Amino acid sequence: MITQDAFTIGKMVIKSVLSKMNFLSKSQSKFIVRILLHFLSMRGRHNFLQMAREGSLNEKSYRNQFEKQFNWLSFNLELVKEYSSGDLILGFDPSYICKSGKHMGLEHSQARSENKLNFHFNASITAVSVAKVIARNSENKTTRTSVSIADVKTECQNRNLINRIFSIYHIDRKLIKIVSGYRKLLNFGKIAA
Repeated sequence: MITQDAFTIGKMVIKSVLSKMNFLSKSQSKFIVRILLHFLSMRGRHNFLQMAREGSLNEKSYRNQFEKQFNWLSFNLELVKEYSSGDLILGFDPSYICKSGKHMGLEHSQARSENKLNFHFNASITAVSVAKVIARNSENKTTRTSVSIADVKTECQNRNLINRIFSIYHIDRKLIKIVSGYRKLLNFGKIAA
């Protein structure tokens, strides 16, 4: 049995939060899960063409979905309610966006529409929040250490690459030899803390 990786934890976190938002259509909910995880697993620029290359939708589908309204504030509030410790301070650190936002493609949107730019910006910031929740859920609960967004992103990128290779060569992930090395491959390239 393969232990839960960052991608699987992220999927559970996002679906859990979206289940509390009852005003979403099933297709939009599915897209939000897909795009937030996609932002975590993409390398390079986060524009529509690159999303189509690395994702499962075509460029036009991404453009159309980014044009739709989504209540990111409600999503982030539910995320905080469900996954925070309870001791909360509201603050905004603009330097945080430059550091973590680069990992999530914050400056890579080539959209011109205000709705698409808003969607891209909010999805990027939310992907950073989801990555923090993933990192906190995958660490030892007794110790509170710093969170490495780069490690979460590296693990998601590795999973994306491994799954792509396995699907191209029709390799079964459930084989004993593959299961034993899967975790090592997921952690490849992570920063040792």
